[in-house]
Amino acid sequence: MIAISIAIVVLAGRTFIAQGTHPNPNRPTKALVMTGVFSVSRNPIYVAFLLFVLAFALLANSLWFVISACVLLLVLHFGVVKQEERYLREKFGVSYEQYCSRVRRWI
Repeated sequence: MIAISIAIVVLAGRTFIAQGTHPNPNRPTKALVMTGVFSVSRNPIYVAFLLFVLAFALLANSLWFVISACVLLLVLHFGVVKQEERYLREKFGVSYEQYCSRVRRWI
């Protein structure tokens, strides 16, 4: 699970760079990235992060880390993803709407 999550992050980063935009969500988005791992999930880096935390929970055999992953999911969804979606919808309009209709938010 850890290797998969690292691979997802690396692939997502390469896809961002190939599209000429920066993976940092605090920087302006120059392009709507819809290829590679972004054709499977609109938020593959966040999925990978959650997968990493869940893998750590299994390795540590800790229910607290599972609970932390659930809290993290809520924080990411409502505190980050919803805001990013609003920004992308305003910036890319119909193109983003079409992308949303084809690709799931998570998995």
